[in-house]
Amino acid sequence: MNRAERRRQKKQEEKASKPPVYNYTPESLRNQIKWEANQEYMEKMKKVKEEATADAVNTAMVLLLTLPCAVLMENFWQKSSSKNIPKFLDLVLSYYDRWQSGELNMGKLKQDLWEIGGIRLEEDMKGYKNQDVIDRVSEEIKQVNENLVLNRITAGDDMVAISVGLDVMEKGNKAIIDGLKAQGFRQLRREKVTERAVKQEYQGYKYRVILEKDL
Repeated sequence: MNRAERRRQKKQEEKASKPPVYNYTPESLRNQIKWEANQEYMEKMKKVKEEATADAVNTAMVLLLTLPCAVLMENFWQKSSSKNIPKFLDLVLSYYDRWQSGELNMGKLKQDLWEIGGIRLEEDMKGYKNQDVIDRVSEEIKQVNENLVLNRITAGDDMVAISVGLDVMEKGNKAIIDGLKAQGFRQLRREKVTERAVKQEYQGYKYRVILEKDL
């Protein structure tokens, strides 16, 4: 290796050993900082959304199993709950698995709930052709009690609501029930609600009044 070649090799080695030099303008620095901050924010938001979704799914699963269980134990299977409830829960979980695998049609399930159970599930309580009437009734019932909220709407396939309804616990709410009746609500029925106790013989009952108003 001659002298010229040794000098070239030495320069290449020195160049390779030097750390890279980056030139930033104030604008490029601001953009870099903004990008890094946005990436950090997006990662945090992603984590928050994932945690919120997990919490919502867990809550939905708890309600899916516990609420029907409580209804059956308190109103239908008081004496045979220990025998029937485990079978019922196994079937519920089995149907849930079938829905997840695509064996059950959600549209058909909603249709059966409406046609057989009399409950129509909507994404929200908006979008009816006579929505202004529903909104007006919602405001009127708050004049009786600010915590009252409509929880049922009956409508035809033309999306015209024909009635609205709500439930009120009977005990201690006579003035509220009378106020709603004065606004045109009628009492459809009373439902017995079991008050749970440590010992079954000490269980008590309350009554819930089901009210409805034609539009």
